[in-house]
Amino acid sequence: VQFIPVNGNVSVRIHLPQSLIDSVINMTGSVRLAHVVLRDGKLFMSDSTLASSVLGTSVVGGYPSQSISPPVNITFSVNQTALTTGTEVCSFWDFTLNNGQGDWSSAGCNLIFNGEEYAVCMCDHLTHFAITVDIDIPESPETEDRAVSVLTVILVVISLIFFVISFVMHIISPKLRTKVHVKLFLNSSAAFILLYIIYIG
Repeated sequence: VQFIPVNGNVSVRIHLPQSLIDSVINMTGSVRLAHVVLRDGKLFMSDSTLASSVLGTSVVGGYPSQSISPPVNITFSVNQTALTTGTEVCSFWDFTLNNGQGDWSSAGCNLIFNGEEYAVCMCDHLTHFAITVDIDIPESPETEDRAVSVLTVILVVISLIFFVISFVMHIISPKLRTKVHVKLFLNSSAAFILLYIIYIG
């Protein structure tokens, strides 16, 4: 078990499976781990909101960092203020996303515990980890959507009626039909009437 404290109340704990340690010893004869802990994600250019510090961990010596079984266990202290807009997601920095610029991804990571003060993730690889916030966007209720649709149709029908009345009045008046601006109005009205009919239909 590797415990990494950070200044303040934020802390990270990582547990590497014994099978990983044994494999590294068999390959290299020793175990050397590199850890980096960042208080925030300012170095990572992303629109995602973080609710924890960032932990970067790797095995020194070129040991494969993918498809680790059993997975790595990581415990994060979480920022409850950041979680007021969403829920925790165990994420890692994927350098292949966003046209090679990188972004946070949850592939290969699972949230196995989320409490008021900390969250526990299990990931099958070694890289930079953090808790990101999945923003909760409330869906518009179906009844509200239906009311908006009905109101829109009613307003379109009313507008269509007045367009038709105005169009007919200008058509039946020979004096008005000869004026250029009236001809432009009639063409525009005809186009709007056709558009409204298509929309309602």
